[in-house]
Amino acid sequence: PRGAQFEDDTFISKVFLWLAIIFMGWLLFA
Repeated sequence: PRGAQFEDDTFISKVFLWLAIIFMGWLLFA
């Protein structure tokens, strides 16, 4: 379970990072 939890945390972190990048890009280009 420890490994799976780490995988989930990493996935969530990547998704949050991409959302932040997209949001910043939207603010810049809007």
